[in-house]
Amino acid sequence: MLWRRSSAITRVLFALGMVALASVHDSPMLAKVAASIYLVFSAAVLLLRFLQRPAGTMTALVLDTAAYLVSVTLIANGNLWIILHQFCFLALTVLLLHHWQQLLAVFGTSIAFFLLISPPGAREALPGLVVTSLVAAFALWQKQVIEDRLFQMSRQAVMYRSSAENVRFQERARIADDFHDGPLQMFMSLTVRLEVLRRMMEKKPEMALSELQQLQEVWKKQVSEAREFIHTIRAATTVEENLASALERLVDLFEKDNGITTSLKVQGNMSTVESDLTSEVLQMTREALHNVWKHAKATEIHVSLEQGDHELLLTVEDNGQGFPFAGSYTLGELDLLRLGPVSIKRRVNALQGGLILESKPGKGSSVRIRIPQ
Repeated sequence: MLWRRSSAITRVLFALGMVALASVHDSPMLAKVAASIYLVFSAAVLLLRFLQRPAGTMTALVLDTAAYLVSVTLIANGNLWIILHQFCFLALTVLLLHHWQQLLAVFGTSIAFFLLISPPGAREALPGLVVTSLVAAFALWQKQVIEDRLFQMSRQAVMYRSSAENVRFQERARIADDFHDGPLQMFMSLTVRLEVLRRMMEKKPEMALSELQQLQEVWKKQVSEAREFIHTIRAATTVEENLASALERLVDLFEKDNGITTSLKVQGNMSTVESDLTSEVLQMTREALHNVWKHAKATEIHVSLEQGDHELLLTVEDNGQGFPFAGSYTLGELDLLRLGPVSIKRRVNALQGGLILESKPGKGSSVRIRIPQ
């Protein structure tokens, strides 16, 4: 729309110049009438949107070329400056709205007209027309390059928005799955046991007291799990400025909340890590720690983060009971066998990274994640 508007304004200026020159140079009545009609047409193109559509622009280009040739023949009177100046207006109109084929057609038509009709000053103007056309062709090529880049950037922006929306959808799905598998299941279990407790209080008060004590322990565990669940949700909306300090804070909170000895080792300058990648590393670390706490029954966890050549290496090791399977598996093998932590695998795949999971049943497990930077 901007190009079309600029082209229409350029045409109006061209037409005003023709009318002024026809009046000053005392041109023939035919030239004055043609210039006036062209001015009316130029104003109509500027004001009426339907004339700015592709079919209208091609008609306008034909009339622009015809108006220029009329001006050269009947108005310019052999003035070289006027001939070249008006051709610059014509080339600018083509540059703003058309392609190299149209520029070639306008240039060829003008040259052919100059050679066949030979209006006053045409021969002298030919070198200037050639130079102007070459400059316009170069500018047209640059315009096409810029438009292609803008188009690619627009496509990438759409892809990024789609990817971001997909990540948000996956994150909501993951949170829903975690809530269903964690707090919701526990709440349902508590509801059933409370009903059992109510019946026991009517028939066996002593056994009901023992059951109540067990429910208290279960409730304490549920509070701890709910706290960990809240930490996971907050991570989706909080981006730490420095990955190293964020990991240290995460590990300290995990150790304090769950009572599992957890160490952290960071190597490299983590201040250069982008905020989006920082959030992803924190999420994967938190999910790995949460999985260990929930399933592994470990007493020690070691977390390490190392900055390699254009990549981050994240490792989480524990001394728990390990996975039900033994051995070392890559991300592709885990996907094929449908094994391993689903949410972490999903994040690694989205980052186009790599993962190696090593399990020793009864002796612990380790997750090594490679993240491109």
